[in-house]
Amino acid sequence: MSLTRFAARPLRRGVLVASVAVALALPSPVGAAGDAGSEIEGLQWNLTQLLVGSELSAVPEGLTATILLEDGQATGSAGCNSFSSPYTVTQKSLSFGAVASTMMLCPDPAMATETAYLADLGLVSAYQLDRDGLQLVGADGQPLLTYEAAAVPSLEGGWIVSSYQTSGRDLASPQEGSLLTAVFAADGTLEGNSGCNHYSGTFTLDGGDISIGPIASTRMACASPELQVQETEYLAALEASNKWSQDGAELELVDADGAGKDTTVRFTAETEPTYVGSWVITGYDKGNGTIASPAEGTSLTLAFSVDGTVEGSSGCNTYSGPYTVSGRSMTIGPLASTRMACADEQLDAQEQQLLTALQVVTSWAPDGEGMVLQDSEGATQVTAAPQAQ
Repeated sequence: MSLTRFAARPLRRGVLVASVAVALALPSPVGAAGDAGSEIEGLQWNLTQLLVGSELSAVPEGLTATILLEDGQATGSAGCNSFSSPYTVTQKSLSFGAVASTMMLCPDPAMATETAYLADLGLVSAYQLDRDGLQLVGADGQPLLTYEAAAVPSLEGGWIVSSYQTSGRDLASPQEGSLLTAVFAADGTLEGNSGCNHYSGTFTLDGGDISIGPIASTRMACASPELQVQETEYLAALEASNKWSQDGAELELVDADGAGKDTTVRFTAETEPTYVGSWVITGYDKGNGTIASPAEGTSLTLAFSVDGTVEGSSGCNTYSGPYTVSGRSMTIGPLASTRMACADEQLDAQEQQLLTALQVVTSWAPDGEGMVLQDSEGATQVTAAPQAQ
């Protein structure tokens, strides 16, 4: 069995496995060169304190209030409703015009916080910026509002698909037991698991715009027609995407040219599960229920990547292929292997037995610091220990 490769480069591990890749937007030092106010414009600021009565009070836990100053227009969330207001900034002076907001009613403390926040904005006459954040003050120098810089959205890292656009322009969840992923790298490359195969390509960003593709893929046959359709639709949805947004552990791709500005793919951030990483195989089923240790002088390895690919050494050759995980359920393969001749029949048998054992796995479980892979009857097929770093 042959495996179509994209390029002679190793799969990324560790570096790209991230819960969410974000960078903190650090403000420029006070007095930085540039236009008046440019040091506080273009960033989202999260409110941390506001003047309530005569005292600065912390924003109630669980509430988010923000402000973004850009092109003379301030926008944000006041804790319940969104708001907008024109603003004027010159050197360190700052003032806001009439505030417009949506009119949704919310229970306290959201409503009380919003009322105080919008009232405080009307009293602002200057700002102060330092490494701790942004402070808006009144004409008497009294602090009114304090903010910290928000995390800048970033799609870099590993993501698991929660829904994707079908050919009927509906959103569908991945089929049970299948794993759809995407790993966006800082160098503009993209790779992942499309359910049956591993894919790779490139992407470019321009603010909130994104362009993905072309995408190349391995050509393993899917186990069912339904999985084949899912794979085709997922890859098509990726390439149709032209807008992106990230909110904490959620990433959304959109086709802004489609009917209704359709969502193409939704992801959740992938945290590194315990099976991800490199393992040394300590035992494998010889095919008769007997667990054998690797032959002396050979190294059998197993490495799971967050993008849904597995690879390793079977003693004489290297192997690779897809895997899927759902809770404790796991399937591996089909596996492709290089075709170097083994030095003797014992090593050849070991290689075939290991590859067979891996491909009948249906579950995984931690075993102390190690891991055990089992078949549908609960029989151990492979045991592994963490590979020393």
